[in-house]
Amino acid sequence: MFDTVNNWIVRLTVVHHQGQLEAELRKTRHCKLIIDEIGYIPFNQDTANLFFQLLASRYEQSLIMVTTNLPSSR
Repeated sequence: MFDTVNNWIVRLTVVHHQGQLEAELRKTRHCKLIIDEIGYIPFNQDTANLFFQLLASRYEQSLIMVTTNLPSSR
């Protein structure tokens, strides 16, 4: 599964408001996940929490690849 971090956040926000966050996290848990464009859009606390939940739900379960064009100093 490939998408930008912004699209993942939108997706997670929608399912969270629908009360389906845990079901969505379960669906993606065993897929290889590629998250693009990390670092371009700042996260507020709620957004950061949703993104952390996505990453934490996959811990030791499946591959996560994160990409960015920003230099490591940023």
